[in-house]
Amino acid sequence: MGGYENFYGGADYGLDPSYEGSDTKAYMPAGQFGVTTDARSANQLKEVSRMLNTGAKVIEMGSISADVFESIPQEHFKEIAKLRNLVGAEMTVHAPVLEPTGYGQRGWDASQRAQVERQLKNVVDRAHDLNEEGNVVVTFHSSAALPEGVTRSIVDGKEKVTEIIGINERTGEAIRKETKPGFLEGEKEKPEDYLEDKNKELWSESLRQVNFGVNQGSEALETIHEKIMEKFPDKKGQEIEKDLFKTYNEYVKGENLKEIESIPKTIPVEGLIRNIEHGEIYLRNAYESMKGLFDTAYHAASDEDKKILEAYKKEAKPIIDAYAKDHSKVADFADMVRKGIHTLHRITTPRVYKPLNEFMLDKSSETFSNLAMESFKVAKGDPNKAPIISIENPPAGGGLSTGEGLRDLIKMTRKKFEKKLMAEGRSKSEAEEASEKLIGATWDVGHINMLRKAGYGEKKILEETGKITPFVKHVHLSDNFGMEHTELPMGMGNVPKGILNDIAKKGKDIKKVIETIQWYQHFQASPLPMMFSHYNSPIYAADGGGSWNEQGMGRMGTYFSGYGMNPDFHHQVYGASFTGLPVELGGQMSGRSRVSGTPMD
Repeated sequence: MGGYENFYGGADYGLDPSYEGSDTKAYMPAGQFGVTTDARSANQLKEVSRMLNTGAKVIEMGSISADVFESIPQEHFKEIAKLRNLVGAEMTVHAPVLEPTGYGQRGWDASQRAQVERQLKNVVDRAHDLNEEGNVVVTFHSSAALPEGVTRSIVDGKEKVTEIIGINERTGEAIRKETKPGFLEGEKEKPEDYLEDKNKELWSESLRQVNFGVNQGSEALETIHEKIMEKFPDKKGQEIEKDLFKTYNEYVKGENLKEIESIPKTIPVEGLIRNIEHGEIYLRNAYESMKGLFDTAYHAASDEDKKILEAYKKEAKPIIDAYAKDHSKVADFADMVRKGIHTLHRITTPRVYKPLNEFMLDKSSETFSNLAMESFKVAKGDPNKAPIISIENPPAGGGLSTGEGLRDLIKMTRKKFEKKLMAEGRSKSEAEEASEKLIGATWDVGHINMLRKAGYGEKKILEETGKITPFVKHVHLSDNFGMEHTELPMGMGNVPKGILNDIAKKGKDIKKVIETIQWYQHFQASPLPMMFSHYNSPIYAADGGGSWNEQGMGRMGTYFSGYGMNPDFHHQVYGASFTGLPVELGGQMSGRSRVSGTPMD
């Protein structure tokens, strides 16, 4: 009989990568890793219980869908809090993915942003119920409906800005401008310069259209004047013209045309009044357009330009009001509209369309700073008991999805939050300390890896991670190949090794939640062993006990783990899983946990 050394030692899981060395320079304790509940289910109490059965100490609950999140009973949050205390676990929350600027299908307005803010405040309040004595990390996406405002990609080996998006804050209308250099002026210095050109082009075209309407209306009035003065080229002609416009005013009020003694019968009164009406239609349309342009310009004007606009307004209003009461003054009205066009042409071209990123930073930071205020309020002003507002980068290409964009959003959010705290009596130092503690980033390494789709490589991905590292409060872990938003266990795609090196040095308070929902769906296997091995997690609490990388995944099979001892009953029930081969190879085991693979029956 041969020795035990001749038995087949079993094999690693069929989809395991080669674990030669760790993703980080230091051990990452398994206790820092968390798992997510099924975000599609409103029964989060059941989901949390299922996840706790895996032995994970960190559970992220919630839903990316607003209606599913709203369907989670309030009592479940209380029960989950009790369960958390009972087992010593930590809870984090993923808020519904809503657009924090408030931009939607109807464009943008302030009321839509306020509505989104109210929805997300409710998430903050409920998250506090999970742990009223500590800081629960709540993750919100930096954007949901809006793309990155400046499109960059690698073209012919060099980074190029290919497009910039502008948005009209008043109307919510967005425009795209390609950044192709012109043959006359060449390439612009900054992407914003292309948008500035587009603003000038659109503003000039708008003024031209209004001016066309005024000219059409004025020409109709001028024709009437010429016809009258041709027959009566003296003061009498002026009196006839004046009486004709008085008759028109009566006509506008609904009175029937009647014979006017002061107007000679050689003057075709009815025909000329129709001409006045035709001209007035053009003038009124031009006025409405001019008024809209005036409002747009005033909204975006500098202090100096506002003085010019105010001067016009002061002069124009009495004439406009007089015309509204007496349509015989239509000629004065036409002159004032024309002067309005001239005034709008004099001022600096307004930034009707501002860069989308600038818009997102402004509106989203307002929403998130107000969420931080809600967090502070629900914790009765104690930052050590307030939920943490942690803003996540969406997949690359989404709004503010880079390390730089997310960093700028967090900085602006903190600044606004600090001002609001100081307005309520907090000192500057207290406000800054609370701001740093309660506002930060959730860094999703799979999302940033999707920069590869635009032609970037590992260097750029690590650079963007370095920009956000000082602000990171939380991490989401999944791997992919940079082309699609797939969710593999770490090490199975091409997310750069060492992406968490600097983040890991910040300490154990930063939890790393495994987001591999698609992996569960396709393979019904736990990602935890692969994660522990990839991050060189210790197997035992005691020092020197070995790590998953060294012993857990690359181990040789024991006497009972290889094919040497393989009772038919075991193989029929458990398939190949107990041999170290993929669990999908046969077996009748049912009711397995999505995460641990252990029987639930």
